[in-house]
Amino acid sequence: MFRLVGAPSFALRLVRVAAARGFVGSEGLSLRIREVASVEAVATAFETGTADAAVVSSAEALELVAQGIPLRIVLLMTSSASELSILSTEAVSDIGGLAGLRVAATPGSEADLLLRGTLAESGMEPGSVTIVPTVGIDPGAMLTRGEVDAAVVSHQQSTAALLLDPTLRTLYAAGEHPGFISQVLVVRDSISYSKPGQILAMVRSWRDVYGFARDQRDVLIADLAAHGKQDPIATTSDLDGLTLFDIEANAVDLLPGGEYYDVTIGEIETALVEAGRVNGLDNLKALVDGAFAQAVASAR
Repeated sequence: MFRLVGAPSFALRLVRVAAARGFVGSEGLSLRIREVASVEAVATAFETGTADAAVVSSAEALELVAQGIPLRIVLLMTSSASELSILSTEAVSDIGGLAGLRVAATPGSEADLLLRGTLAESGMEPGSVTIVPTVGIDPGAMLTRGEVDAAVVSHQQSTAALLLDPTLRTLYAAGEHPGFISQVLVVRDSISYSKPGQILAMVRSWRDVYGFARDQRDVLIADLAAHGKQDPIATTSDLDGLTLFDIEANAVDLLPGGEYYDVTIGEIETALVEAGRVNGLDNLKALVDGAFAQAVASAR
């Protein structure tokens, strides 16, 4: 029995589809999926030994390690392609132009992380902008009302804001930085030694669901909508906002020379440190383990 937990996410719904469609069972794996309310519950499951693996965001994986939970990222699953973006007034021409301005973002969210990571990538300190918290408020609406100079918005919020003010400018989109806002499969360190065959089976089942998403997209959308109790149109929009990583991409990105291994994981850590969510991690790249994806990719 391979025990997997995760807070609600699109990637976890994809794993449920893989199980329901028989992709997991066909790889000889008995999988138990348990949905939990938060990443704190994921931490508890690992600490109590009631979970072998979890579906979390890359940022959450680093936060779990910072709490002393020994983990490995063994699979890049999804990355935001267009869901999050930084929208600004027409007067701002690039990220550097945000210096001294007001930017709306939800504290502690992926939007906050994207903003801080983008600023760091541009060589700017978080304090170079005034971050205006938007808990329970549409940041795009704040922008169109002139309350801020820029906002980190979802795809739907961006669409609505641009309808109201077509002069708004998209400064940066998450899709320009693959893997920065992403969902990953993590396993407890000890599991990588005690259950390597089960991890390989999980990776192979992801290969199968990726092929299913490519070849039978309409059926996948119906499955995802059912599992998420969501309208198929909304599910389609969500899927369009994501990039799914296949096994071949994982076999490159999770190893030295790959973008995620060499660059992205470090940029995520920098953004988390600047947000005050972690204090920095020792031997960060040891967290990224592409051996399982490489083994599956090589066996084809």
